[in-house]
Amino acid sequence: MSVLKSQRPLPLVLSFVLLLMLAVPSGFGSAYPSHPPQSAARGKILSIAAGSDHSLALKADGTVVVWGRNNHGQLNMPSGLGGVKSIAAGTFHSLALKSDGTVVAWGENARGQTDVPAGLDGVVAIAAGGYHSLALKADGTVVAWGNNTYGQSNVPAGLEGVVAIAAGGYHSMALKADGTVVAWGKNMYHESEVPLGLDGVVAISAGLDHSLALKADGTVVAWGQLTGVQFEAPGDDHLSGLTVQEGDLDPAFSAGVTDYSTYVAASVNSVHVTATLADADSAELYVDGKPHASGTVAEVSTPGASTEIRIRVEPYLKPGRTYKITVQKDDAPPNVLFDPNGQAAPAQTESTVTVTDAESGVDAASLWYAWTQSTAVPASGWTSCANGATLKQTSGDGNWYLHIRAQDQVGNVTDAVSNAFVLDNTAPVLALNGGNPIHIPQGGTYTEPGATVTDALDGVIPPSNIAISGALTRAALAITRSNIRSRTARGIPPR
Repeated sequence: MSVLKSQRPLPLVLSFVLLLMLAVPSGFGSAYPSHPPQSAARGKILSIAAGSDHSLALKADGTVVVWGRNNHGQLNMPSGLGGVKSIAAGTFHSLALKSDGTVVAWGENARGQTDVPAGLDGVVAIAAGGYHSLALKADGTVVAWGNNTYGQSNVPAGLEGVVAIAAGGYHSMALKADGTVVAWGKNMYHESEVPLGLDGVVAISAGLDHSLALKADGTVVAWGQLTGVQFEAPGDDHLSGLTVQEGDLDPAFSAGVTDYSTYVAASVNSVHVTATLADADSAELYVDGKPHASGTVAEVSTPGASTEIRIRVEPYLKPGRTYKITVQKDDAPPNVLFDPNGQAAPAQTESTVTVTDAESGVDAASLWYAWTQSTAVPASGWTSCANGATLKQTSGDGNWYLHIRAQDQVGNVTDAVSNAFVLDNTAPVLALNGGNPIHIPQGGTYTEPGATVTDALDGVIPPSNIAISGALTRAALAITRSNIRSRTARGIPPR
């Protein structure tokens, strides 16, 4: 089963024109005239019908014009036929419904398709199948005659309340007043197997091996043989492209995805949307409820913090599809996290910086940093960095501050500054006690006098942080000392 949709205005009385190409003779299109005779051009034509090799036209004066092949008597219309209000054509036969409710038939009769039942009257509609005929009476009942190989002329018992009929190659259909459909006859391709729950139907049509139903909502339901092109109605309910000039779509556009969002700056009062139809010849496009040409820019107002824009694709013969873009205004700058955020104790230091933005996202190319000894935003000295980078300050002492500048995708900028990092990047000053070398009296004992170490931030370094190592060199009753080292509380070696 397939569902199609028509967007064209529906008349109160709608009918399908059915061309049954059941048999194509040799020489078709050349040996027999396909153009109507001049008599058809004189006077207004109300309706037309086409059989396999012949054509009919009903004129406003109630007469009928026929042309085409006549190998089965298709053109042998009864002389003086008039007062006709509708016509129908089967494979090789024709039907005419007169204004008095009677039916006239002519053409091939090998299967009784032109044997109108005696006394048939009160007819309000006719239909011609491949080799059988149908008549709908004013009382809502159906009469059938002609070929019955597949039971196409066996009207279901008790069928009533019918308002329209259709005849296919070897099956028949009836539309009831309650909007339901009844079908009978050949079912080799499920052409007589009405879809379960089908209702709300306003018109029907029967093909060789498939069936159609037009619903009140404009959709068309099809069933029966799936081979060939009978279900390939023109039109595509997809877009092939969708963009918003002011921001990127999330997720990235894909024809099968219908729900998107985008962020714009808070100052933006309208956005420019470009929607492109996958099949612009067989569908209409609506942007924000207004008809719009495919592939052109539509300006849509965005007055609030969040605006929902709907883009509707309306194929002429298929159900439509709605795409949605939620435009949200982003007035919040990115958030910056320092780890650690400052260091109170003097130390050599570093901080890992992470920048996040919950709305439009961080612009990765906008990240910069600077170390200064002031909380004021620096005017210069910025260096680019990556999100998540570990940033170090390897020179200078005292209070230092890490500054981060970042921007989101819509241009909101943040200038963040860390708490103070107390830096100690200067080595302590070491002074040896007792001089170097030290002269020892003959026979005397050497005692290490130690050293005094002073740091600009820590002051005098305690002896526990001073390490003495290495060898003593004796020369002329003198000892030269080496490898006396100290460390501050931060582990910075002396100069």
